[in-house]
Amino acid sequence: MVNPLALAATLQAARLSRTQTRMLVLTELARTGPVPRTARDIHAVLRQGRVSLPFSTTHRVLQRFAEQGLVVAVATDPGGPAYHLSADLIPQLCRPDP
Repeated sequence: MVNPLALAATLQAARLSRTQTRMLVLTELARTGPVPRTARDIHAVLRQGRVSLPFSTTHRVLQRFAEQGLVVAVATDPGGPAYHLSADLIPQLCRPDP
């Protein structure tokens, strides 16, 4: 379960505006915690949820999160890096399901 108040506080602490796209991408990353996911994977999940946004936007948000230390980029395959939440954010953003 994702803590929505912590998502907004995390963006504010990183001095990033709380846009709908950033909230959606951060929510999706928090949903899977430490599991690395590519920008394509995250974009595909958001599109399944009927969110209409370009892949390039998803990719830029992830790069910005990496620059701010919110996520860690790891090399996985030729399709580009995979991203996972920074270890110190996992306890803040992810709550165990009841």
